[in-house]
Amino acid sequence: MKTLLFPLSIILLFVFISSCNKEDDPEPTIQLLLNSDMESGTNSPYYWGWYSYPSDTEEDFEHTWADGESYSPIKSLEISSDIPYDSAFSYWVQVVRNIPHNKDVKLTVKVKGINLEGEGVSIAIRADDTTTQSMLQLETTDDRIEIKGTFDWTTYSVEMENILDDVNLIYIFLIYHSNTTGTVYFDDATLTYAYERQ
Repeated sequence: MKTLLFPLSIILLFVFISSCNKEDDPEPTIQLLLNSDMESGTNSPYYWGWYSYPSDTEEDFEHTWADGESYSPIKSLEISSDIPYDSAFSYWVQVVRNIPHNKDVKLTVKVKGINLEGEGVSIAIRADDTTTQSMLQLETTDDRIEIKGTFDWTTYSVEMENILDDVNLIYIFLIYHSNTTGTVYFDDATLTYAYERQ
């Protein structure tokens, strides 16, 4: 009887472990960003998904496709300034046109800061209807976490629930706020949503 119980217990244990592993499997996700590791480009990541802008072209923010300062493998997106401009701010941005309507999306970015003082930096998702020239949804880390100071590579994320049917563009912003000095690096950005298993 003992010889029968031993193999039976092994089989039951295997079935239990298999069922647990199946339940623990994360939902598969679809990634929407181009050049998410910031590595693609010739002299810059422009035309490979990422563009940088100051809110005021007269202000002197430094935008760099940083070489050698990265989470992986060698490139990242940098913004720095020595002057805390009162109203001007700057950002890297990517435009997403493949819209996952009625899905929840999650933006995740690796960030590193060096002597970031003042307002600091943030990441954001903005969903627009360009037909009516209106912003329909906005989610940002500004509402819940302060990103400044000196810190090593840290993962930050923000989620937007239920992308509305009228949304036809999503903007991903990596923001350097007004009244900020110091240097920030952004790397390994992903915008994902869950893919439903059939």
